[in-house]
Amino acid sequence: MQADVFREFATLVVHGSFSSAASELHVSQPTLSRHISALEKELRTELIAATNPLRLTPAGTIVFKASTQVNDVLQSMYRKLKDEAQTRSETFRIDARAIASFRTALLYAI
Repeated sequence: MQADVFREFATLVVHGSFSSAASELHVSQPTLSRHISALEKELRTELIAATNPLRLTPAGTIVFKASTQVNDVLQSMYRKLKDEAQTRSETFRIDARAIASFRTALLYAI
């Protein structure tokens, strides 16, 4: 199961329609429908009771809550990785400057 399907499912529930969610996700409505159907098949349960208006089954409500948690955890992970990469980059720049200063000091000492 791909993590993207949780984002797609949560977006569908928030938007309340396949066409609106598909537009937000930059995918076609048939593609989104196939992804949700594949999720239902993998979980072996129906998630959507009705589409107009969109209503979730009890299982759909459970998956929606889990989807928002998965999405929150992934976003937190991406932020932490970005922060760590930034810190690593800053550390490298500081080290590079220290090396340049050290080389300059050596040249004057010679």
